[in-house]
Amino acid sequence: NKKFGMFYTIFTPIAKLTWEHASSIIANSQGLKKLAMKTLSTKKIKIIPNGVDTKLFKPIPNKKKFGKFTVTAGGTVMGPKKGLQYLIKGFANFHDTHPNSQLLLMGSGSMEEELKELVKRLDISKAVRFTGTLDHSDVASLLPKCHVMCLPSLSEGMSNAVLEAAACGLPLVLTDVGGTEELLKNNGMIIQKCSAGEIVLSLLKLNDNQKERLFFSKNSRKIAMTMSWSKVAMSYQ
Repeated sequence: NKKFGMFYTIFTPIAKLTWEHASSIIANSQGLKKLAMKTLSTKKIKIIPNGVDTKLFKPIPNKKKFGKFTVTAGGTVMGPKKGLQYLIKGFANFHDTHPNSQLLLMGSGSMEEELKELVKRLDISKAVRFTGTLDHSDVASLLPKCHVMCLPSLSEGMSNAVLEAAACGLPLVLTDVGGTEELLKNNGMIIQKCSAGEIVLSLLKLNDNQKERLFFSKNSRKIAMTMSWSKVAMSYQ
């Protein structure tokens, strides 16, 4: 992050010194490992992903999902790096031809008011729901009712929001950022950053192909089960 340039000047030698004397160095994704290797390539870095509560976040039968085709970004922070403005623009184009659809945005953050204004300008206020900050249990209740999780992040380490969506069995539409390599394996699609057009195409494909959505859904849950907190704890042990 360019605005932290001075901080990195101070932090980098401290990181090197700490890592050189560490018994073990662990990153939670391939992306963060590659980033760390740029600072210190001489040390072995292991990968243990973030964990997810697979008992709290779990799939529900299709008949219990929202009646409208529902897209969500999960329980995420509404900050600049999440790319939610591209999701809103892409959904607006999708909604033009698929009016029986809605966008569920959970959470809050520095861009919340800006995103709400964008929704108004695009005239899709009736199709977009902002929940504000929710308790973990409320996110776990709403998330499995959705049909697709789309998070067009500009950067990530490993997204807890994506992990939770995968545990709920949602197909994933993600940009190729940190954590994607671990979380996207025959359970969704990769899209380009800053591309509302690619979001539209992905939503069209997933809306029209229920069989593929079911295939992705099952694979998402399988991947999440390998990242349950018990599995992660065993890896650390």
